[in-house]
Amino acid sequence: MWAKLYLPDAHAATPVSPQPIGETPCGALCAWKWQHFGGRAAAAPPTDRLRNRVTVALPDGSRVLVDRDVLHEHLPRTRDLMQDGYFGVAEFLRGYEHGIMDNVLDQRGFDEAFSRAATFVFRHLEDLSRCSQASTVADRAGRDAALDLFARPRFLLANARDRAATVHEVFWHVFVLCCVLDQDRALGCSEALARPVAAFLVELMPSVEAFLPPRAMQMLFLGFARIFRETAFELALLREMWALMDVVNQRAMRDLVGPQLAANGAGSNAQRIWTALRHLGLV
Repeated sequence: MWAKLYLPDAHAATPVSPQPIGETPCGALCAWKWQHFGGRAAAAPPTDRLRNRVTVALPDGSRVLVDRDVLHEHLPRTRDLMQDGYFGVAEFLRGYEHGIMDNVLDQRGFDEAFSRAATFVFRHLEDLSRCSQASTVADRAGRDAALDLFARPRFLLANARDRAATVHEVFWHVFVLCCVLDQDRALGCSEALARPVAAFLVELMPSVEAFLPPRAMQMLFLGFARIFRETAFELALLREMWALMDVVNQRAMRDLVGPQLAANGAGSNAQRIWTALRHLGLV
């Protein structure tokens, strides 16, 4: 597991709160996403579709209906706690540890952002469930464009007046999202879900390097490791991500992951990312 993984404290600093200026990143982006998809006036699904729906209790007390097949496909670890068509998010994620030293990340702020990120994911799956019956190629193309997880972050980055604050906000959103999708200890994620998250991580790295402290690059790598899947696409992204890190960050990641291999076993996040790095000749 990654619970014991810590960033090197050569640049120890005041704890950073995952709540940037204004409001938490996941809160802002969730709010946009709910507004973006309108007033939820979609027609009620047929009765046979209702039988395949799961009631998901979100951390804020609200509930959504998600197609069971969509849920299990995109968040595979949810199969471990399913009670007669009911899934409690807070109960499943209770006790998750981010694995970052407390002098780097404020635990209370992380918990709040973590809950909002989980809500963001399940709202996205709710929209996927509603669109899963798209009947034509044109319908599916429109659905895929509308359900882009990172359309809003890209818009914010492209139009930011205060670029440093915006990069900070988006950075926290994507890092905490990776924690929610952690394949070892949280919801897990499908290739279809991991792919756009991983691509956006790499896309974001130059901005993070330019505007945030050195540790932020290492945290993005740890986030990537939690969702990494051994596909050709993600191997190419891993090579690109490694090349974007300087020698100091690369050494820190080697020193961080290597000692965890014996404790984590085959199939863990640590084993997957280390095997991939060796396959690419990077360690």
